Amino acid sequence: MPDWTLARRRERISSLKEDQGAFSINFRSERHDLKIYVVPIELPQYRLANGRTVAAQKEYIKKNGLAADYFEDPDSERAQAVQDDILWRTVSGKTLYKVLQRQPQNEPLLVTPSGYVVNGNRRLCAMRRLLKQEPEKYQRFGQVRVCVLPERFDEQEIQRLESELQLQPETKEEYSWVDKAMMKRRLLDSGVDDKDVAAIYGQVPSEIKKQVNSLALADEYLRSRQKDQLYSSLPKAEHTFYRLFEGFRVLRNPADQDLLKFWVFALLDDPTGADRIYLKVPNMAKHFSKMVAAMAEEANVADSLDEDSDGSKDLDDILGKPDPPSPSEQLLNRLKSIEIEDSTRLRDIILLSTEQVTGAEKKKSSNERSLNHVKTARIQLQSAVGALIKNSNTVGMRDYLAQIEMHVGQLRKWLDGAS
Repeated sequence: MPDWTLARRRERISSLKEDQGAFSINFRSERHDLKIYVVPIELPQYRLANGRTVAAQKEYIKKNGLAADYFEDPDSERAQAVQDDILWRTVSGKTLYKVLQRQPQNEPLLVTPSGYVVNGNRRLCAMRRLLKQEPEKYQRFGQVRVCVLPERFDEQEIQRLESELQLQPETKEEYSWVDKAMMKRRLLDSGVDDKDVAAIYGQVPSEIKKQVNSLALADEYLRSRQKDQLYSSLPKAEHTFYRLFEGFRVLRNPADQDLLKFWVFALLDDPTGADRIYLKVPNMAKHFSKMVAAMAEEANVADSLDEDSDGSKDLDDILGKPDPPSPSEQLLNRLKSIEIEDSTRLRDIILLSTEQVTGAEKKKSSNERSLNHVKTARIQLQSAVGALIKNSNTVGMRDYLAQIEMHVGQLRKWLDGAS
């Protein structure tokens, strides 16, 4: 068996002559027809920069105390072996694996002129495993079909292509939200404009920004729990991080943002309800000041909050003395001490305060519903009077007015009784 070094791979790929037809891909809104060739299954190398496996690689490095650049050498035998294990976890027992057990390879692998697989890493892993497990039964996978990308495709182009191909349906499992966000962040970091990234994914730039910033919040959550890069330990809370980022748009003060983030992170620590927290976050942000007051009561610090600490200039500012902590900062410090003592009590305080505030707001909304309808009716009647002209259509108007007068009478009677 040849030792498929980089030089050998490039030599073999460049000498490929006999094709087996063509395969078309769409990239940058253009169709590219690529010739299909057959090569030994040992020749292609996994692309270690594959977007689907970035999170898993980071976690492997963290768990095993390895150097941050462990996967940066694309020809490292050890890194390629680990990559095979990572890919196998995404393939074993999945639809793609079962399909290849029954059928030959239909879609060719997409490789660079150096033999790195841009599209089809999971298929290559599945075919290698099947061939290794039952060589005679799956001898058809001893040779694999590949298409070779043009030499002009640099790393940025390859990343764009991978992102576009990710959106095309095939027998592959859905990318996780972390994988998708990492791919978008990587494109942005490589210099691709946010509008171009949005165009690749069929989204608007603001959506890309929300997803990338939500990933940053997930990273921060993991770091705060001493689980940096351990993405498999993330609770299923994609929408919670989205809502938290959106909450920051409501709360412009950094201290308020820190407090909201603290609440959400604390609730995420309880896996039993982590997937429902996103429903609470919007109300936490919308009624933030009331949340602070309610939580201060529950935490027994209401009397100690300095409501005058609003950041305005006073004599201390003029003399260069530091500003006193804001109510949000004071409450955050108190809640941190409670978290150290009893994290369950902390979550109870947050949940109880949330229920108190949202319950009060719902009751207030219900109490004002009738009044709001009357206000709307007044405005509509005023508009109707203003719209009257000589030839206005008045068919049925007297009946409608009679019904309105009846309802007005009912309202007056209720008001007289209530008073």
